[in-house]
Amino acid sequence: MDDAAVEDRALELAGRVAKDPELARATVGNFRKELGPPHVSWRSPPSSNGPPQMWSMRRSAE
Repeated sequence: MDDAAVEDRALELAGRVAKDPELARATVGNFRKELGPPHVSWRSPPSSNGPPQMWSMRRSAE
């Protein structure tokens, strides 16, 4: 990405997150669980991804 476009892209992404704070909190919680401290081993399956994804899909179907 061109250096001049970085800030505009960051603001665009932040705007998307701001539209769904509940989903943003779930995503950050999952991120923190995986990356720690303490972080999850790379050999561990990413089993914590499933429930937030299913929750998000159920909400979008409503």
